[in-house]
Amino acid sequence: LAEFVDAAILTSGPPHAGLAKGCLPGTTDEAYLYPSSARQVIDGSYGARGAGGPCATADEGFAPSFERDSIDTGGSDYEYPGTRVHFIVSPNDETVALRARDLAETLRQAGSPWVGLEEIEGMGHDIQESAEGMEALVAAVLARP
Repeated sequence: LAEFVDAAILTSGPPHAGLAKGCLPGTTDEAYLYPSSARQVIDGSYGARGAGGPCATADEGFAPSFERDSIDTGGSDYEYPGTRVHFIVSPNDETVALRARDLAETLRQAGSPWVGLEEIEGMGHDIQESAEGMEALVAAVLARP
């Protein structure tokens, strides 16, 4: 990855992490469950429209696909020795913050040396609506490993 990307800065995401945790009640802590609007976003990734997709309907038969397609469970390479990976989230945007924390930990456990996670109090989901969030983004872009 470092050959092409010096830094990956993820804001208010990643939404496509912990898909099974977000879509299938009873598989995890309820804090991971996606709200209905987010379930439709996830279902859109599978070509489903409205409330009839596998996430919105909590289709247990889709669990293997959710595990395969989740950015934090379906990958084979989480070690990025030459790429800085930085997350900026709101701690109040719980379903997103949980996923960012999990993916950051997955990257650290795999040996990625430059993983950062900032939780900006008072920031909503949309970073561009927060002065503090935008300041954190500029600082992350300009930072050196």
